[in-house]
Amino acid sequence: MNLFNKKKGEPDRKNPVFPLGLAADGEAVRIASIRGKGEEQLKLISRSINIGDVIEVVRRKSNGSLVIKKGESRYVLGGRLAMSVDVIPNR
Repeated sequence: MNLFNKKKGEPDRKNPVFPLGLAADGEAVRIASIRGKGEEQLKLISRSINIGDVIEVVRRKSNGSLVIKKGESRYVLGGRLAMSVDVIPNR
């Protein structure tokens, strides 16, 4: 039973913060926070992806990984890493 009247896997837009792994193809989002151990943060920082950056989800893959775009660069993030990044819609 769906108590929130939304599709499974769809972020709750009343609370604008949601995991990057739930963002739709083509959606532009701003990174709000990075949860997890320092290892997750280092993986993103090594790709010059930081809190406050605007990124676009280019493609969600069936295995949970994402292709994202920041500026002219594209990166692949594993599903676990994508779910540890909290984002907000970029309006």
